[in-house]
Amino acid sequence: MDMGPSVTQLTTERLLLRHFRADDLAAYHTAIYDDPEVMRYLPGGAPRPIERAS
Repeated sequence: MDMGPSVTQLTTERLLLRHFRADDLAAYHTAIYDDPEVMRYLPGGAPRPIERAS
């Protein structure tokens, strides 16, 4: 049974919580993968190019 796309979103004054979209990749990559302080806690431990992050 096809229920169609599920669009669940939570919005508050300071937060928008929704599913990731393809156009989120660049901002996500910059915030996570380009930050060596974040990457040191993730597998691999080194920033990676966006081509490997997608």
